[in-house]
Amino acid sequence: MTTKRQPVTYPAARKPLSLQEEALDAPEATPAPPASTEAATVAPSRQGKRAVTFYLPRDKWLSLRTTSLRTGRPTHELMAEATDWLLSRYADRE
Repeated sequence: MTTKRQPVTYPAARKPLSLQEEALDAPEATPAPPASTEAATVAPSRQGKRAVTFYLPRDKWLSLRTTSLRTGRPTHELMAEATDWLLSRYADRE
């Protein structure tokens, strides 16, 4: 036995916003002070750092992830160590 589906009802369309009406309706408000520095928008653990994004082939990504799980160290920590190693390797040539 099948039951009839109820028709879908949608809410009424909203009235377009007019800046003049908004200005009349809004009470006088003092403007918010501007954000002082980058610290307000960046997590403390990321302050003073820059992001690096790259894509690995699946097999290398799996190896990195497996190494992370096996050693109990986060992937970003392993990548920081690898970056240090790479930069020290090429620092001799400068």
